[in-house]
Order: sequence, then C-alpha cells, then structure tokens
Amino acid sequence: MSNFSSTAYNSKAYSQFRPSYTEELFQTIYRFHQGGYGKALDVATGTGQVTKGLANKFDQVHGIDISESQIAEAYKADNITYSVGIAEELPFEDASFDLITVAEAAHWFNTERFFKEVKRVLKPNGTLAVWGYSCAPLKAAPISPSKLGSSWGASALEILKKFYTDSGWEKFPQEFKHVVRYESPKQQESALEIPEGKMFVEMRSMEVWRFREYLKTWSSYKRYKETNPTGDLADECVEFIIQHYNPGSPLKEEDVLPLSWSQILLLASNRE
Repeated sequence: MSNFSSTAYNSKAYSQFRPSYTEELFQTIYRFHQGGYGKALDVATGTGQVTKGLANKFDQVHGIDISESQIAEAYKADNITYSVGIAEELPFEDASFDLITVAEAAHWFNTERFFKEVKRVLKPNGTLAVWGYSCAPLKAAPISPSKLGSSWGASALEILKKFYTDSGWEKFPQEFKHVVRYESPKQQESALEIPEGKMFVEMRSMEVWRFREYLKTWSSYKRYKETNPTGDLADECVEFIIQHYNPGSPLKEEDVLPLSWSQILLLASNRE
C-alpha cells in the first residue's frame, strides 16, 4: 500500500493498463448479498475501477485510498465520493455500509485491524467482498516476470499466491459467518471453482508493449525504481520474453502475448 501513496506513482498508467473486472464478478457478489443497496465502500479504491461498477447498483458509493494521486485520477460520477485514508482506520460511523469491497489490495493489510474495522462499519446483513489475481504467467511457456517479486515484498506476494489462506486470513471463516470462496484454479477443497467462461478478472491478452506498461503499474516496480533509478527490471523482463518466447524468432512490440490470471474471490456476510 505504501508504494501507491507517493505522488510520483503513475496513476494514469495504473488506470489505463490494469486488468478490469467483469460484470459476472459483480453479479456473483449481488447474488450472495442479502443486505440493502444504499451505501457501498471500496477500500484501497485506486483509480475507481470498482466504484464505477458499484455505482450502477448502489445509491451512494465511497472509495477510500492511501494515495492522493490515485484519488485524483479516479472515476467520477454523481453518486461517488472519495477520501484519502487507510484500511485499518476507516473514518466512518458504525454500521454505515451495506457492502464493503477490496480488489487486489487486501494482501497489504493488517488483517486483524482490518477485520475489526469491517465488522464495525458494516451494517447487519452487510457483505464483505475481497478479490485478487496473481501474476500473469505466459501460457505454453515457462516464462514469468518473477524478478519483480523480490521487490514486491515476500509476505504480500505469498498471501496472494496462497489465495488468502494464511497470514491472518486463515481466521477469515471464524471472523465472519456465511463465508464463500471462489478460486481459479481451485486450490481449497471447500472452494467453488470459477467457470472458465465466467472469469471475474477480464482475461486480457496483451501486446508486448502493453504488457511492459502493465508491469510498470506494479507497486514492486515502483519500489524497485526508488532504489534503482537507472535500471529497469520491467524492460529486462520483457526483453527476455521477446528473445525467448519463440526461440530464434524474436517477438515484435505489437505481437500478442496469451496471458492467464489466477483469481480468488472471498465473500462474507455478518448475518446472524
């Protein structure tokens, strides 16, 4: 989370090159949800990818993020408001929201403090929806931009790789009642598998140049550049792919890379 708080972070690139979320994701959340549709809160909202989707369903939507620059670039609508703040200290009254969402960010949170805040500001019968996707390996090729992993932070990387099953997330079923887990590929016996044709994260293949720009939206890239201002691991990773994806036939900038995305969705209700 701290990496996104810098005003130097390229929020416009984040908005442009990050994967988007499908209508199937939102409909899955709404089918689970048994509360009202008055107010929704998106935590670590970034540039408002999620608030945009929620605004079609809820009367009022609020997005909160640690980064002022992200908020400045966030999607705007009459029923959407934003503020700067952190997940562990939500500046809202008790029982304020019908739905709380977190997309591709919960692995950075202090889980104990976050769970406490969620239970405080969530209304009776309210829903917490947490989802994420892991790094995008190339299909049919043993290539992944794993060099950036060491800059990302081992704990956050492992939490996401393990689909939120440790580092405090193993307590999720005890902290909240009526928990449902969706995974692709399925890892936990109790999880529901996300159907191939109904993925929650848009499974977008990217041109070589776009994949490079996507890597540069990672917080790990930002962290790396802070300590290595003259180097560029994203460029190095993509150059490796260009040269080795089709040995003997280097890729061009406009060639399309077939990517796959591991995905996780956690749903919980505070129904009694």
